[in-house]
Amino acid sequence: MSKWILAVVLLAVSLVGLLSLAGRIDYRYFQIIRFFLLIALYFLPALIANGRRAQSYNAILVLNLLLGWTILGWIGAICWALAGDPKPPRQSIIESR
Repeated sequence: MSKWILAVVLLAVSLVGLLSLAGRIDYRYFQIIRFFLLIALYFLPALIANGRRAQSYNAILVLNLLLGWTILGWIGAICWALAGDPKPPRQSIIESR
């Protein structure tokens, strides 16, 4: 799932960059789109941890929120999100019978 998130973010950044170079998109809209893409990229470790249902999701989110602005904090959060063991899938009562 994290590969899909990264692919979508990279594709969106590429398309916005190409459209802005071609003059087909207004600079204000480019700034708005770029802002939301950078926010998504900033919280990418937390999104990956949430998608993998990591047991330490809350700690990864706090690390990303408080120290993500430093490059080492962001790299540490993304490594932790990718290396952590995901929670086992929930079994419903119907499946266990």
